[in-house]
Amino acid sequence: MYTATDFRNYINMNSQKEVTRGQISGAISQLIDSKEIIRVGRGLYSKDTQSIKKTTNDEAEDTLKNDIYNTLSKMEDELMNAIGAVNVWELNSDNFAVITKMRELKDSIEEIKRQCQ
Repeated sequence: MYTATDFRNYINMNSQKEVTRGQISGAISQLIDSKEIIRVGRGLYSKDTQSIKKTTNDEAEDTLKNDIYNTLSKMEDELMNAIGAVNVWELNSDNFAVITKMRELKDSIEEIKRQCQ
């Protein structure tokens, strides 16, 4: 990805002419209009649309993983609070089975969280 400053520096290195910000802006607009470059974001430009799509997809994937990780962390905390508040010696067999399933669920949550890191 490139900025207007990158274009200015390139022109300065490869030309003996000084250019104004307006000229850079106009040149960038022409390149965008002719589809030679694309605007990625404010002040960011790229020629390789595949890398932009990949970067955008990677960012979306990271955001999704972070969201999942945070949600699972909250669930895990709540499960631990619920399990910790129970005296297992006083449980009947049905409730003991539920607590066992909750511990299995906690293990599954930990595994998914590892995959999200």
